[in-house]
Amino acid sequence: MAADISMCLLGLVMSQLMILAIIIFVIYAWRFKKVPPGKAMVIWGISERARVKDPIIITGGGRFIWPVMQDYSFLSLGPWSIILELTKVPMQGLKERFHVNVSSSILVRIDSSEKALKAAAGSILGKKDNEIEEIIRIAAEKALINIIRDLDKEDITGDWIELNEMVKVEMHKDLMKMGFEVRDVVIRELYISDMKG
Repeated sequence: MAADISMCLLGLVMSQLMILAIIIFVIYAWRFKKVPPGKAMVIWGISERARVKDPIIITGGGRFIWPVMQDYSFLSLGPWSIILELTKVPMQGLKERFHVNVSSSILVRIDSSEKALKAAAGSILGKKDNEIEEIIRIAAEKALINIIRDLDKEDITGDWIELNEMVKVEMHKDLMKMGFEVRDVVIRELYISDMKG
């Protein structure tokens, strides 16, 4: 009879251990998140190593997200292709008053460095693509206006390869603060006319 009781208890313990193992597996499968291509996963909350920590950013693979203690979101890494159309940008430093009309396209993505990923997470996490494009557009237009204002007529009518590079460097300075990297700048159209035109 004692053997029957111990076998019954052993069976009960084994079934409870199996149920516990299944519960642990289901929780693990539910909370293990893979990073999709072209995205980074931003994890915040309490981590294994510290109570309060900067967000953890993962660009590949996957990670277990602790229930209740952590949460996550995905951050698109881009790229974003944006068309800039600026009209009547005033030129400074000329005796005559001129304005410039410019049409350009830029290709921007989030830089892969840890610092840039954290900056991007702080500035665009949770925003929709059209909101992100508008943030990029505003910063890029500001940089383009700053470059165009200081140009001479010869710069505008001359070699645009150097001008493209100048614009790219200026845009990169502003956009890098938000974690973006300017991959390409192409000035498609650029012309001068007087203020009356």
